[in-house]
Amino acid sequence: MRPPSNLSGSSPITAIVAVTRCATEILDLRTAGYSTREYDVRNITTMADEFDERSDHVSVWLATTPVATARLTPGPRSVFEQWSQRKANIPTGEQVVDISRVAVRPDMRQLGLSSFVVLEALNQAAQRDFQFVVGATVLEGALLNFMTRIGFEAAGDIVELLESQGQRVRVQPMVLTPSPELVRTWRESQDDCLRRLARHGLILQRANEAGGLAPDVTFSRLVE
Repeated sequence: MRPPSNLSGSSPITAIVAVTRCATEILDLRTAGYSTREYDVRNITTMADEFDERSDHVSVWLATTPVATARLTPGPRSVFEQWSQRKANIPTGEQVVDISRVAVRPDMRQLGLSSFVVLEALNQAAQRDFQFVVGATVLEGALLNFMTRIGFEAAGDIVELLESQGQRVRVQPMVLTPSPELVRTWRESQDDCLRRLARHGLILQRANEAGGLAPDVTFSRLVE
């Protein structure tokens, strides 16, 4: 899928990376993103669920519109613990955070945005001293390879998740423990993502580095 035409112009576009609480725009992006994947959301008006309000959301924003997002949910009673009905062989408790609900606007896929927000979420987890990060992936494809490259390992057997909207999906639970070596690997991988995005005319800046670059973003609403 080609990126939107405005990324092919001569002038770079600046997007803002922010860690926020839940916002309606993020939920709209998630619903749009999942509607084109294996999820059947044709009869679901929103992909919001019970974890959103107590999670942090790592998102990339173009002005007031998010184009990529990932969710960080701390334990106890975290996402994959609940969705697997405690059948997944994963760590649980206050030292655990789950990464879930990664979504990219359909017309901006294949640029590296999903990898970037996952890596940014991992950096956030490391900065907050979580002992374990839990994720999950379907059984084949690029996501499994990507998660393995950035330090995740399989945690137990494949399990079936019963997600909040009633979808059932078989996944391989994955877990990692942040370390200085992994943090260096994540930053190197993020640099690769940034270079790839820059070639498409998209420059990312974190909200606390952005200054007045994106006055349309209401940071008082987005950032704690």
